[in-house]
Amino acid sequence: MRSLELFQITAISIIVLGFIILGQSKSIQKIIPVQTMDDAATFLTKFGFMEEQDGYIPTDKVTDAIEQYQEFYGLAKTGQLDTKTLSDMNKVRCGFPDVQQKKRRQKRFVISSYSWTAPIITWNFLNYTEDLTIEEQVEAFEYAFEQWSLPSKLVFVRVHSSPDILIYFTDIDGENGILGTAELPIFPNHNVTIRFDEGEKWSTADDKTHLSIVAAHEIGHTLGLLHSKVPDAMMFAQYSFKGPNYKLHVDDILAIKELYDTKETCISGDGIVILKDGNRVNVSNLKIGDVIQTSEETYSPVLTMLDKNDKTPTLFIRIETSLGNSLKLTPKHLIAVQSNILEKEFVFAEKLQNGSKVYVHIDGKEVEDEIVHVEKTVEKGYYAPLTNEGTLIVNGIEISCYALIEDQELAHLSMTPLRWFLQIYEMIFSESFDENPTDGIHWYGRWSYNYLLPIVDKIGLISL
Repeated sequence: MRSLELFQITAISIIVLGFIILGQSKSIQKIIPVQTMDDAATFLTKFGFMEEQDGYIPTDKVTDAIEQYQEFYGLAKTGQLDTKTLSDMNKVRCGFPDVQQKKRRQKRFVISSYSWTAPIITWNFLNYTEDLTIEEQVEAFEYAFEQWSLPSKLVFVRVHSSPDILIYFTDIDGENGILGTAELPIFPNHNVTIRFDEGEKWSTADDKTHLSIVAAHEIGHTLGLLHSKVPDAMMFAQYSFKGPNYKLHVDDILAIKELYDTKETCISGDGIVILKDGNRVNVSNLKIGDVIQTSEETYSPVLTMLDKNDKTPTLFIRIETSLGNSLKLTPKHLIAVQSNILEKEFVFAEKLQNGSKVYVHIDGKEVEDEIVHVEKTVEKGYYAPLTNEGTLIVNGIEISCYALIEDQELAHLSMTPLRWFLQIYEMIFSESFDENPTDGIHWYGRWSYNYLLPIVDKIGLISL
């Protein structure tokens, strides 16, 4: 077995070293400085703003490409190679193209159509830079991987043979210019590479070329992310020092969560519910057994938490209504709305838009209220309390206890065994079964989604 591992490592090393030599002999070109229109044309072609041309390049094509570049980087659209544009082109950056040909950018962040299917992704080094100790380099990458692991729920493991992500240092274009580049996960079950310019002076302790920050950017590419237009985002192409304890930008988190559906199914912890005694409490401070308002004149005890996590950055849909109520819930969480035939129905939060009508409770009365603002936001922590009725009132707005399945009745029915068990247990033992539910999805909820609901799906009652 040990011999097999050594053979695999040797084979991978030979293949990658072959690509390194081939790349050095054919495509390694110093990108900066950009000083002339010819330099700019080469630059714009390399980074996707212009298709490769044979021979003469018409001036109007270069002008159009310059305008695209200026728009992408938030510069004045002059179409001219002015001082600001030249200065911007000469900044240190990633070697990955900014624009994928034939791809139209509809958002600030951009994701590719490629991603990993396995939840565990392995990585390792082929070689190391001489600027830092091996321990410093390992720590730099472990921190970078951790930033992507939190919002994506992917697990990154360093292995010594056949890694999914292979990291190495090689000559690219000397100091400054391109710091590194990476591959998208185009072919399932095939490794991708990240290469860093050995010509740089790599650091982990100052505001120079910080290895971990550059690594975090390139890792984003290996997960399927393209370049962002947001200057403060990790996936912005141009390098900037973000501090040794850097975190991902909201734009990065939105992107990775859209690419890797993390199925968070809850509401934000700062939502407020009303207890039967009239007191108000944040959802994050709810205790099992607290009796809360669930509809116009109904109160129910909190039986358990179907999901709970107070640390993970989470994508929420935030809504505001004309009466001033606001609420944050995950995209696949159900919320009560008025249907086209003026009846109450439950839909995914991601379907809400300006003009949708939700049910607001004011002074004990239920009224329809129109949504006037919808946006996406990222915050830490999410909670999913379960009540007898399968509903609850948060910030005065009626929502479901359930998610993932756009059918309130079926979701409530599927939780009947759990609700009965928890109620019977409390009747017999005079205490709640789940006094301190642990973080994560409740075991029954996981079982129901993985086993019970797929059976119902096959019968044709729902579509997962």
